[in-house]
Amino acid sequence: MLGFDEDSGGKSSFKQFLARLTALTLVTMAMYYFGMAKFDKVVEQVNATQKEQIAMCEAMYEAADPWQASEDREEEPEIGRVTGVLYSAQNPSVVIDGEILGIGGQIHGVTVTAIGRDSVELEKQGVRWTQKVQEDPPDHWKQKK
Repeated sequence: MLGFDEDSGGKSSFKQFLARLTALTLVTMAMYYFGMAKFDKVVEQVNATQKEQIAMCEAMYEAADPWQASEDREEEPEIGRVTGVLYSAQNPSVVIDGEILGIGGQIHGVTVTAIGRDSVELEKQGVRWTQKVQEDPPDHWKQKK
């Protein structure tokens, strides 16, 4: 295809060879250029998608950040929330405000009097009540001693 025939006159066949070589070079360059343009477009789309995903992750993290500084929070953390019960017949425990307490344990002036599988009996100043896990604490927690 690109070769030239020495038998057909030399100079004209060499010119044809150069013309064909030039045409093939132009076609190759065009294919490379347009191929790279498509590749660049794909890379741009991938980068845009990654940027969107990163932005979504950052937004989700900021919205659900439980450890944000206390000055950023509008209200004070609620005291007296029972967050878990570690139940066993011999030695039950309860988690209140991050502290593990057994029967007779005290926190914020409140005494743990009994621990069930999903609730705790508490007492403060002669007032007794039962509080379930993750239930809002009653006003008894806020009473002064």
